[in-house]
Amino acid sequence: MRNLKNYQSIKRKWEKLQAEDKKIRIRDAAKKLGTSEASLLSTEINDGVYFLNISDYDTFLSEVLSLDKIMLLIRSDSVVHEKTISSKDIELRDNKVFNNKSNESILEFNPTLFKYVFSQNKLHAKRSLRSFQIFDVYGDSILKIYLKGKNEIEFDNIVERYNVEYNYELQESLNLKNLEPKSIIELNSSEKEFKCYDYDLKENILRKVLTASSKEQIPIQIHAIGKGTIQYHKDLIKRIVDFGPWINIIDKTFNLHAMENHLKHVILKKHEKNNDTFYYIDFFDMNNNYVLGICSLEKFNRDFNDMVDKINRTTNLRI
Repeated sequence: MRNLKNYQSIKRKWEKLQAEDKKIRIRDAAKKLGTSEASLLSTEINDGVYFLNISDYDTFLSEVLSLDKIMLLIRSDSVVHEKTISSKDIELRDNKVFNNKSNESILEFNPTLFKYVFSQNKLHAKRSLRSFQIFDVYGDSILKIYLKGKNEIEFDNIVERYNVEYNYELQESLNLKNLEPKSIIELNSSEKEFKCYDYDLKENILRKVLTASSKEQIPIQIHAIGKGTIQYHKDLIKRIVDFGPWINIIDKTFNLHAMENHLKHVILKKHEKNNDTFYYIDFFDMNNNYVLGICSLEKFNRDFNDMVDKINRTTNLRI
């Protein structure tokens, strides 16, 4: 009964907040209301939202990733990384989504953090927007997968297979302080093979690196780190735009949204191996969490280095 009262109270507060601010995002609303994003989402069950029971995530994700076209979204408070892919181009194995042409990782995730799963079907820009959303024990978002193709019936069939009655699981009185959060997965790296030098930069050079790589047509790797997730994009970037405090890449198959004033610490890593030099630029948030990284692609390493060196000469980054 207490869980039901908690649920009803949260639902009323969420509806009131939406009436006052129709543009508020559910993640921001959860913080404002002192609850979790998943808890708010649960109050929309029977209004396009379903609660799913997943016992085998490998099977579930294989089914979801077989939909014709999807968008994978991971995020932190500072960075949102969105990658649109066709199912014919990907393969799931060992808790990773691979590009089956290059055999390179697109997404890596830690399924031991997965706790709650919802599906949602809502109107967005007058179109149906279907998604699967995976949350941890705290109700924080880990991974969202959006349908971007035409397999709406297939999507709905997956929902029907896993849909169960919601028993106010997210409103239970959990002593979260006693739950030890599992560490996130680590970025793949071969740093042990390198001589590595780290330089703290006095300036956030994200905008300059993105602008220069786009202007000079230098493909780059942009990876974001979320809770239990790492997602990669490796290609040219084209359209860079500003929305409020966010700098954004809005390309056909890749979107990045980064809140520049939240990226308080930047490290330039200089690796040396076999008389070659590789630059890696790592961005940390206000709590010193590693949330974003940029580096070169293999065949464009020298171009990337020259670009970073040029930025250094014009901004005195103390490399």
